[in-house]
Amino acid sequence: MKRFIGWIVIISLILITARSSSVTIDSSELIEIYVLRVTEETGHYVREENPVINSMDIESYNTITHEIILSKGCLERLNNKVVTSKWDTYEEMLIENLGAHRLGATYPDKYAVYIDGEEIYTGWFEPPVFISYYPPGIVMADSEFGLVLKPNILEPEEDQIFEDERLLRAFATNDLIKN
Repeated sequence: MKRFIGWIVIISLILITARSSSVTIDSSELIEIYVLRVTEETGHYVREENPVINSMDIESYNTITHEIILSKGCLERLNNKVVTSKWDTYEEMLIENLGAHRLGATYPDKYAVYIDGEEIYTGWFEPPVFISYYPPGIVMADSEFGLVLKPNILEPEEDQIFEDERLLRAFATNDLIKN
């Protein structure tokens, strides 16, 4: 309950400050989400050239459930991507169905969130249940109408990204916060 009240206070202060301040917020705060693919040769992560989602693709962000609702056009574009299965067994198929399948990303791929070209944070896509290692930080997975960000209950300090001022300001500036 304290966390919920804290969110309401933070969001209210940001919105009140933004509206009453003589300094105008630049409405060009662009939110971009990139997929980071692990390379088989080196095991290092490489960012894809183009973001899979940007501010224009996002309809809303719920600060309580941490769900990113994507626009219908974005969902159609992502759902029409042809994703071919490269797995032979049921267990391998489960891996493909976790992560953010609509982004064409699976565990152990990662994602990166950028605001105006600056990396804010990176996280993992949700691993399958039979993987004993649960990655640190915030994991991303598919939801019915978009994507959901899930905190790691074993590392509550990682939840601080949900309170990142730059991220909340970018969502507020783009009028995307809806609860």
